[in-house]
Amino acid sequence: MGIAIADSKLYIFGGEYSNTWQGNLPCCCPPPLPLRLTPSWRAGAVIYSDLHEYDPASRTWTDLSLPLDSAPAGRRHLGMAASDSKLYIFGGRT
Repeated sequence: MGIAIADSKLYIFGGEYSNTWQGNLPCCCPPPLPLRLTPSWRAGAVIYSDLHEYDPASRTWTDLSLPLDSAPAGRRHLGMAASDSKLYIFGGRT
């Protein structure tokens, strides 16, 4: 997933999610959230193309996703930056 800050708001794009696990886990539970995006734990992942905005002043999330036919391809392991109130998404895997 990509994360950037612009105009005092946090933006998140893409990422992946998998609720299936493979390999030997040390307990009956899946690893904590940061490991869920680690490729060695991933099996049958879903890759997202959605964009979300978090406004800390109002403590609210807003879904800014475009329709699928005009949204960038979903990706993981991407870079994201903000400059002059614009968001830039680059690289990653689709």
